[in-house]
Amino acid sequence: MNNSENNTLIAQFMGMTIQGNTSLMLRDDNGRNEIVPVAALDYDTDWNSLMGVVDEIEATLDSDGYGHNVEISNTLCVIRNGNYGGEVINEQEGLTKIDAVYAAVVEFIKAEKA
Repeated sequence: MNNSENNTLIAQFMGMTIQGNTSLMLRDDNGRNEIVPVAALDYDTDWNSLMGVVDEIEATLDSDGYGHNVEISNTLCVIRNGNYGGEVINEQEGLTKIDAVYAAVVEFIKAEKA
């Protein structure tokens, strides 16, 4: 998958729904619908967008009812079941810190969808 496809996957995980081939529908906090073009999704380049996904992953419960833990260190990102010390379910290394986190997020979401 390319970054556009991965960003679409992340957007769906974050609650957006696909509208046509080139845009996603986002329901904002005020109850309005906002159409966001896929090309404008920036999870692969914007820390603020990506950290929102990390927060959502940490709030996602595993099969035992525990959240997940996302650990970021230099160019390594590890996602564990439960709290610190839990089973590693995803570990990704990248050329940069954001690359590693982005790759880990994408793989986590793919596994959740499987």
